[in-house]
Amino acid sequence: MSSIPDDGVVKYQCFHTPGIITSTSIQLMQYRDLCFKKKWIGEYSNGIGYGNISQKTSTDKFVISSTQTGGVPLATEEHFSEVNDYSIDHNWIKSSGIKPASSEALTHAAIYQISSKFSAIIHIHNQVLWKQYLFKNPTTSPETPYGTPEMAQEMLALHHKKPQERCFIMAGHEEGIIAFGESLYIAYQSLLKLEKN
Repeated sequence: MSSIPDDGVVKYQCFHTPGIITSTSIQLMQYRDLCFKKKWIGEYSNGIGYGNISQKTSTDKFVISSTQTGGVPLATEEHFSEVNDYSIDHNWIKSSGIKPASSEALTHAAIYQISSKFSAIIHIHNQVLWKQYLFKNPTTSPETPYGTPEMAQEMLALHHKKPQERCFIMAGHEEGIIAFGESLYIAYQSLLKLEKN
């Protein structure tokens, strides 16, 4: 495996409308910045950003950190995109914001499809935790790349096998861990719990 994981490349077809969105909550920006301080979201030495965070805004829409904003120390509305529509099967999303949505937008969409009660997702990178929980927590196939319909389908399958779990390990996405829940607080606490165990 490489010392700097592959990340940041958008693999879906994006139909993007440029412009600042106003649906980003203060709470979403605060939790994103907490993750940045813990180096769970950031930027590698090659300039590629990693990690992302999202929050549902309605039944079928969510706000997610924009692509290549991992290195921003303090997030503002301009660092987020709103996903207005998507198709996992056909590998496309429609988004609005200054930049397109994160490369993991389809994975987030799949998790929101699992249950209407889920309203927040945090995708982090952490080598130590990733190695510690690989194949111990529910884990995606090593052959499944991030940001693809296949990864989205794996998220759905893992939840059906382990519906009580709120943290999945991404074997084919080195360092990648994704947590989700009924709120940003719950998703964040699930990640903190990994650190404490």
